[in-house]
Amino acid sequence: DEGLYAWVTVNYLLGRVTGPSRDTAAVLDLGGGSTQIATAAGAGAVGLGIRSTEVLGTQHNMFLHSYLGLGLMAGRSAVLALAADGPTPCAVKGARISFKYGDASYNGVRDPDSGPEECIGRVRSLLRSSDGPFAKAPAHPKFSRGQPIFAMSYYFDRAIYVGLVAPNAVRGRVT
Repeated sequence: DEGLYAWVTVNYLLGRVTGPSRDTAAVLDLGGGSTQIATAAGAGAVGLGIRSTEVLGTQHNMFLHSYLGLGLMAGRSAVLALAADGPTPCAVKGARISFKYGDASYNGVRDPDSGPEECIGRVRSLLRSSDGPFAKAPAHPKFSRGQPIFAMSYYFDRAIYVGLVAPNAVRGRVT
């Protein structure tokens, strides 16, 4: 429901919620424990994650899915857990790390003999794992060329952090 509420809010504010589904915006919401994708899926879409819903008298066939375990903090915890309290390649050189998320905690240091390639490899293996959250999740429908996509919560914070959006911005646009 979290993704649906975000989708309704964004499309209502854009004046698109009662128009054709193909003219609506998609919504991505990155939280600490999960990320949500909500988008109109088109009249013929069927499968896992597809739900028909009526919003302000207009029927929309929606893809709604919460990817549990793929939030910012849950993901960080999973990557750090691969090091099992030993040195990790996924930190800034010289850093001492103390991280707690839920019942999991990690205390360690940056592995001085590894580079970013090792960290990228660990993250890829986690994301591509046959028993990981992506393997169990339904594939979302393709976004249309030019379709507006609203990325919020930690997606926005991370966009500021890496310089895609100006510091202290309340909104930003990335193309």
